Amino acid sequence: MDGKVSNRSFRVLSLDGGAFAGVFTVRLLAEIERRTGKRTPDFFDAFSGISAGAFLGAIMAHGDITAKDLIDEIIFTIKNMRSSPRERFRTLWGALAPALSHERKWDGLYRYFADSKLKDLKIHGVFPLWDFENKKIRIFDSKKDLDVAICDVIFLSTNANALYGSVDSKLSDPKFSGSDLALFVNDPRLLALFSFQNQIKEQGAHILSIGSSLTPADPKEISFKKGPLRWMSNVLPEIRQAQEAFVNQSIDLMFSQEFLPIKSHLRLNMVSHQAVDGFAGDDELNIYFLELAEQLIERRSHEIDCFIESCLSNTKLHIPVIL
Repeated sequence: MDGKVSNRSFRVLSLDGGAFAGVFTVRLLAEIERRTGKRTPDFFDAFSGISAGAFLGAIMAHGDITAKDLIDEIIFTIKNMRSSPRERFRTLWGALAPALSHERKWDGLYRYFADSKLKDLKIHGVFPLWDFENKKIRIFDSKKDLDVAICDVIFLSTNANALYGSVDSKLSDPKFSGSDLALFVNDPRLLALFSFQNQIKEQGAHILSIGSSLTPADPKEISFKKGPLRWMSNVLPEIRQAQEAFVNQSIDLMFSQEFLPIKSHLRLNMVSHQAVDGFAGDDELNIYFLELAEQLIERRSHEIDCFIESCLSNTKLHIPVIL
């Protein structure tokens, strides 16, 4: 069955932020591609992403790379974007300043997108940023902000977090500024529903959402037992879980009350059953995130198949949210 036919429902991909845990997201996308036999932009119609999710969604929607081939490449790319070990130590590993080098990050983004504009994306993409000066969310839309440079949007969207202030665009005219939204809102599902509401009302929607913020399976536990990420990751779980519950319950309500014609919604979230050593090196953390992805694929295999079948048969199916 063709992945892009006119009489089927609108398929939405929602990608959370997650910094270096983005490899978790890419591994799950690779599994979806394996099971559907289609590249991500050939199966989905639109995506919304925050921070690392915006970066990965844009890569998939812009180029011809498969998610499987992107796994090793994105590990190398993100490692290369990081500040030097000395700079990371000086800033307490991102606690006092962004963990990514602005110069290396820009070089990495430009290698993927060069001077391409949002209109060059193969599927509809929306990118929420934090308007630091006006204290509001600003959404860039590939169907409306046609001539905005992809590099600018992703550069601002991955600016560590809004505590560090805004960053100015480089290629777009007129210039704009913004910052990463992920510290405050790391789940773009509701923003996606708002942005794509006309298509959803007209066609109905199947939504795949991937959450890559490391969350402990037990709310009383911590994500990191030691290391530089502990200060943030062990404070945020309660906030993350409240946000997760709010969005899940909102979408369930829309599904049951048919406030929006959501036909199916699959949430695949990164869950840790053990605390992580925050002093582990990049390679060890990447292996750990990939292992979490493999565990989730095995644990949620049936639901993944059900979601794909719901998309292909264009039928309504309630898929419970399971951590």
